[in-house]
Amino acid sequence: MLLYDSYPLAYTNSGGVSRMGMRRLGLILAVVMLIASIGSGVFGCRSPQSKPLPDRSQEEKEPPPRELQQLQTSLEQLYEELKPKPAALADEKQAKAEGEEMGEGGQRMERPETAGGIDWSRLHRQVERIHMQWSGLEHKVIQSGARPEDVAGIERELNDLPARVSVEDRSGLRLEANNAAGYLPDFLELYAVRVPADLLRLRYLARDVVNRVDGGDWAGADQDMVKMRELWSRALLQLKDTPRTLTESVHFDIGDLEEAVNKRDRDLVLIKEEIFEKNLDSLVRRLEAEI
Repeated sequence: MLLYDSYPLAYTNSGGVSRMGMRRLGLILAVVMLIASIGSGVFGCRSPQSKPLPDRSQEEKEPPPRELQQLQTSLEQLYEELKPKPAALADEKQAKAEGEEMGEGGQRMERPETAGGIDWSRLHRQVERIHMQWSGLEHKVIQSGARPEDVAGIERELNDLPARVSVEDRSGLRLEANNAAGYLPDFLELYAVRVPADLLRLRYLARDVVNRVDGGDWAGADQDMVKMRELWSRALLQLKDTPRTLTESVHFDIGDLEEAVNKRDRDLVLIKEEIFEKNLDSLVRRLEAEI
């Protein structure tokens, strides 16, 4: 409005435009063209640096390195050796272990390498193997674009494993092993994978629920359940073309696990989490078969 008020057109008596009016009209047109040119430059020609780089498609990615699968398997085995058992099963296992340590005449045989039915010497060798596998994997994930904070995070967890074995800290070792495994989905996403990495994240988060419950941290378990709900919702978006019959079991299992946590029933949590893992593994296998 100010532009047009400042430069009124001057008309001649014959209805034409005077020279002064022409000059003012030319000035107005020049200003308008300059504004249009600036606007075009700002909104129509953004520099490439301002655009986010698109993620590489699965076709452009390489398969995961063999060491990544090996590390995942080793951490899974370590966790399975240490995972909590329902009270009745734990008592039965302990009784069996103690019975195997009795010698002739009912004399108890000392087995310094074991405690609570766990062969700590074997676990020490397992931890050594895990560190060797990470040594062979680290430079590969870095070259593939792994975030520095993920590399530092898994190293921090892995470096704590030997100390946990040395003091025979079962719960601490189990927690560190699961925390370390929690970084693997981030590495898997750097490669061509057939199944969403969020499904693997769900497994490690469910195990964290168990670890917290076993340690009496019910508030922490509640927080994990909220994260599981959010993670499952995100996974469902990635599985939007998957038949509901393939995903509904896992969906209901998460609800059952949450209900067990709400009841503050340790053994029920352990049972429901194990069912969840079995159905999650079944979903993964069926998804791989469908692809």
